[in-house]
Amino acid sequence: MSKKPPNRLDASRTAEKSGETEVMALNEQLQRMLAISPVVNYSVHLDLSVKNSLKILFMSENIAGLIGYENRYLMDDSSRWYKLVHPDDRCKVTLDANPEASVAGRFERVYRLRHRQGHYLWVQEWQRIVPVPGSSVVNIIGALMDVTERKQTEDRLREMEEKYRCMVEQSIVGVYLIQDGRYKYVNPIF
Repeated sequence: MSKKPPNRLDASRTAEKSGETEVMALNEQLQRMLAISPVVNYSVHLDLSVKNSLKILFMSENIAGLIGYENRYLMDDSSRWYKLVHPDDRCKVTLDANPEASVAGRFERVYRLRHRQGHYLWVQEWQRIVPVPGSSVVNIIGALMDVTERKQTEDRLREMEEKYRCMVEQSIVGVYLIQDGRYKYVNPIF
């Protein structure tokens, strides 16, 4: 029996399947990398001319480790995201309240999110805003990270500084600080 020479269509299909297999392998590798990252990555679509038009297109699976909700829960109904934002911080998470973000194309903010168990955690978010030319639509690519520990440390430091300042200012002994031969601070009693 003689072998038929391969035709171009068969070669094309083989190359296409090989390419699809490679893309699938790369996608799986990317998903594994994102899953172990402390940073949650996402992509959203927003029409600025339509109220409540936010649509989450992608959210890495590690969101579940951060706030206790699976990514699908948030992607199925994007309004759930705003409901998780602390009421005092909701104004921080809208582009309406931050028009400079649209102009600059980048935005960074810190706010609180409610975990599924009910407590709040602090998150820092970085966004890249990509306008769709000739429309009111923007695509937003972002990253989100838990900074609760940092915020708690900053709060404790502020409390300690306030206690120290009060102690020094109310001291019955003169307290002063000299730096480079000059008085930098003197308490009221001094």
